[in-house]
Amino acid sequence: MGNMIELRGVTKQYGDVTVVNGINLDVREGEFLTFLGPSGCGKTTTLRMIAGFEDVTAGTVVINGKECNNIPPNKRDVNTVFQNYALFPHLSIRDNIAFGLKIKKLPKKVINEKVDRMIKLIKLEEHMDKKPSQLSGGQKQRVAIARSLVNEPKVLLLDEPLGALDLKLRKEMQIELKHLQKELGITFIYVTHDQEEALTISDRIAIVNKGNIEQIGTAEEIYEYPCTKFAADFIGETNLLKCKMLDIVDKTSKVEWQGQVLEVYNNPRKYLAGYNVYLSIRPENVHFADCISDFNTEKYNAIEAIYDEEVYIGNISRHILHTSDGHQFKISRFTRKGEHFERGQKIKICWSKKRCVIVHDEGGGPTDEEA
Repeated sequence: MGNMIELRGVTKQYGDVTVVNGINLDVREGEFLTFLGPSGCGKTTTLRMIAGFEDVTAGTVVINGKECNNIPPNKRDVNTVFQNYALFPHLSIRDNIAFGLKIKKLPKKVINEKVDRMIKLIKLEEHMDKKPSQLSGGQKQRVAIARSLVNEPKVLLLDEPLGALDLKLRKEMQIELKHLQKELGITFIYVTHDQEEALTISDRIAIVNKGNIEQIGTAEEIYEYPCTKFAADFIGETNLLKCKMLDIVDKTSKVEWQGQVLEVYNNPRKYLAGYNVYLSIRPENVHFADCISDFNTEKYNAIEAIYDEEVYIGNISRHILHTSDGHQFKISRFTRKGEHFERGQKIKICWSKKRCVIVHDEGGGPTDEEA
């Protein structure tokens, strides 16, 4: 499959403020790609430039092989779904979905066939004659999505469409949306600040920070092998130790933290010696050294920390500690009855040298490949 969307050096400025900073991105045909980032990072502005609601300051937007910088929104082969539904309150669900097709003056039989299929896909057959005010939030959002999809756009853009729903309904809609996208084979570009949502629905995730794409990859790639401190910290939870790069021997990268040498096997990026880097260790990969039967310094890095407290979350317990440089350190593990630690207790904690990764800060230091 080829690329459905191509962004080439796309930039957006408002006066002296750069909101989107020269983004380059390919979105594949039939892909579910998510822009993930905090408020104000430029993800919605990028979506709006693809839709044509915002002009591009510099760069090029290509949709299905056609440059679209000067093409108005209604002439682009994309549709957009917003958080506020924007349904017509006086029309039935069926007529809301059919509205765009009627504007195109399609034959009545074709309209009915297309609308019937959409209503079946969103599982609202029993509600098709109701008005929007008679539906729940989740049902309204399904109608808004169906109304956009019935026109069979090449691309559907979704700007935090589930943000107004309660948590349980959000989770249900995420799965439904993913199934709908796979069934239709339409390219979806989704905007959210919810990391769990991005991990659940996406084929690939583009992490956006301060107008730049920090990293793009599958959920597993970004979670297991983040490139930057921001990416590591924004997706899931992590422990970050500020270190100095020492050297690389064979497949082992060595860093120095608080006068101690820590090692990482097979780090994806090779940093030059002397640069400031961070060691990222996910809480579920950290253990109490005394609980590891095969603990040895060949397999594990180990440091000493001060115990603070335990947070009980059902079958999972989160243990909070702090390191010698005063930073909080988290361990997540299955709850063990009878396990108890005292506040202020010194404890040796450890993690596998295969289950951590070296990352850099914004801008980063050069790697061997870049030098």
